[in-house]
Amino acid sequence: MKKVIITGASGMIGGLVLQECLNDNRVAELVSLVRKPSGIQHHKLKEHVVSDFTNYAELQNLFENIYVAYFCIG
Repeated sequence: MKKVIITGASGMIGGLVLQECLNDNRVAELVSLVRKPSGIQHHKLKEHVVSDFTNYAELQNLFENIYVAYFCIG
């Protein structure tokens, strides 16, 4: 089982990636870095509100054991 992290899940492409990951049995956990909560509820999804997308120092622990990272901010 894989752990995935994504940024930009509220956009068109990021939203599609998010849904594919939630539907994929190989993904055990999906960490989503967001500006504001999406309201999406799913047992795999863990959202983290980020105020500064240029500084990830406070979020280092979220990047542990990540198998795939999707950067969909555009």
